[in-house]
Amino acid sequence: MLCFDCRQYFVLILTSILFASCNYVEGGPSVAVLGGEAYMRWTISTTTIGNRVVLGPTNTTIIVFVNGQTQPRFEAPNVSYTESPTISSITELSPPGVVGGNSMLNCTTVSSSIPANHNLAMLSERKRNGLNIALGSKYSVIGTTLAINNLIRADNGDRFTCVAYEDPRMKSNESGEFLLNVLYGPDNVQITPTADLTVQEEGPVNMTCSAECNPVCKTYRWQDGIENTLIGSKQSLVMPKVRREQAGFYICNVTNDVTFWSATAQKKLSVFFAPDMSVKVTPSIIEANSEVHIECSVHGEPSHYNVYDWIHKLGNITVRHIKGILVNQSTLEIRIPSITIADMGTYICLVDNDITGSNGGIVQSAESHVNIIGVPVAFVSDTAFIGETNMSATIRIPFISNPSITDLKFFKTWNNAPVANDKDTLFYHTEANISTIFYSTGIVLQGMEAVLVFRSLKESDFGQYTLVLYNNKGTATLIVNLKELAPPSPMEQFYFFKLVGQYMEFFFVPGFNGGHQQTFTIQFKPSGNLDESWKNTSINGLSEIDDRYRLPNGTFLVQVEKLQPGRYIFRMFSVNKKNIRVYSHEVPVYFEEEPHTDANTGLPIAGIAGGIGGGIVVIVVTGVVILLWRRHNHTNKAADGTACVPAAENYEALQAKKNEGSLYHELTDIKSSADTKNSFRRNGPENDKHQPTYINTKETVCVTQDQEQF
Repeated sequence: MLCFDCRQYFVLILTSILFASCNYVEGGPSVAVLGGEAYMRWTISTTTIGNRVVLGPTNTTIIVFVNGQTQPRFEAPNVSYTESPTISSITELSPPGVVGGNSMLNCTTVSSSIPANHNLAMLSERKRNGLNIALGSKYSVIGTTLAINNLIRADNGDRFTCVAYEDPRMKSNESGEFLLNVLYGPDNVQITPTADLTVQEEGPVNMTCSAECNPVCKTYRWQDGIENTLIGSKQSLVMPKVRREQAGFYICNVTNDVTFWSATAQKKLSVFFAPDMSVKVTPSIIEANSEVHIECSVHGEPSHYNVYDWIHKLGNITVRHIKGILVNQSTLEIRIPSITIADMGTYICLVDNDITGSNGGIVQSAESHVNIIGVPVAFVSDTAFIGETNMSATIRIPFISNPSITDLKFFKTWNNAPVANDKDTLFYHTEANISTIFYSTGIVLQGMEAVLVFRSLKESDFGQYTLVLYNNKGTATLIVNLKELAPPSPMEQFYFFKLVGQYMEFFFVPGFNGGHQQTFTIQFKPSGNLDESWKNTSINGLSEIDDRYRLPNGTFLVQVEKLQPGRYIFRMFSVNKKNIRVYSHEVPVYFEEEPHTDANTGLPIAGIAGGIGGGIVVIVVTGVVILLWRRHNHTNKAADGTACVPAAENYEALQAKKNEGSLYHELTDIKSSADTKNSFRRNGPENDKHQPTYINTKETVCVTQDQEQF
């Protein structure tokens, strides 16, 4: 009973401590009641009883007082009863650690040993991710506190547990896991897309900034890299329509709202756009015969350009294409050493960089107009005019004047008397369209026209006249000749050439047309019969401007249908507006039944021609030789009767437009001509203000004495 009571009291007093034995011995322990308080007294040695450890000197007498059901009290000097601590937990002694800092983890538990005021030390053991922690520079322990030193990002999320004990044999249960929280970032700040951005102007741009942070970063600031101004405060920067001036570097600044650490990343934005272009002309005021630079400046992105030839236009007509000089990567230039009237107009620069522009196309353009100032310039195809007595006549001289013309006068060159506006003559100037040729291109200019009208021509009106044009830059003069209409001059040459199949070929050189277009007719009749009338061949009314038979040197080689074998006489005549026929010499031709060939010459000899005047019978080759040497020493006369002076500047830029009619025209036609073969003088610039300005407007060559022209 005493053992039972002993156990019962120990259950009550020592909280479920079970002895291995009561260690009951006769005569003890003894139980007594002192003032209503029960107590037990016995003597024990230091031993382990159940899962308890009793510490104290050997043969120590302990007294346990139990006051009813109250907490027992001990009266045992230097004795402690050790139990396992309660279940442990881990707490962090400070806010979460940051990368590079420390974290202090405390293993918290409550001692279950008695008495309550014992002096036993509470110790602990810890594990990281299920493994015991090796102490050292990274991990150290002070009592129940674990210090984690020099935190790194990899420490974040580590799992820590602990157990507590006052005696290694009496440990608490393992605590729950503690997840280590390490603050870091922003790290690895990136802007996506990751590659540098390229977008065409007016296109959208969307950039997103991201970073590795704990906790997650929520503060973003976008700045431009030029002015460093704030342009966005969200994680993404959106620009629906980007402009070219928005190209450059963009900076994203990310901030950790807990640590207040910040980091940045930047992205280059390239904005592609079609070239911006401008054309500058130097000097700004352009005078004739000066040097001019036309410069095209280009700015686009990308700055690699495809360059095209310049276009020179007058109105809607393209005059020419010009290859420019690439001065540098963004400048294209045209240089005109000595500018002339043919260079006026609009100059268009063409460039592309493969980017579509606002015009909807790839190729971009810029242009500037070149306006030339100088003395007036006359446009004439000839300076000779033809008229008839008692008939009216009008002389028209087209010209351009910039600045505007201030006056014009006609003078009679032979006596320097001015032409008056009276009942017989009238002169004035008016607006007119001028057809001419610049750089092999036919164009129409808006210009003026000097007009001299004779109401009824008299013999005294024929002769040479001087037109003087005035403007603020000086004067220009032009000599014109008024000649009386005459019949054509006789043929210079007329020969039978050879037989070609079913045709006969005749070669002839026409004479001067007398001031008006002439036509040619070849006639024939059998020889030996003077009463036989002349008959026209298929060459009947052939115009002198008919290109089917005219050779480059102005001679003609025509074909006539072959006649039946026999002897014939051929002749030809020319006629113009004067309506007077001028006949050539007669050429006898004999056709055999069976033509033969000369073995030495290889030329047909069936046709034999004779010169009437000389009475010499020659084969056709001789006739050709005569043609060549007879032209020697021929002198071409100008309208004033002097030998023609070779053109000082024979350039195609101012060739007049060829008329579809005659080389020589009526007075009412502004392109009237005479026997000058359309070759004119153009004086040097030093004489422009005081001497006539002649423009070579035909593709002919002035032939002087001792020269040959074939």
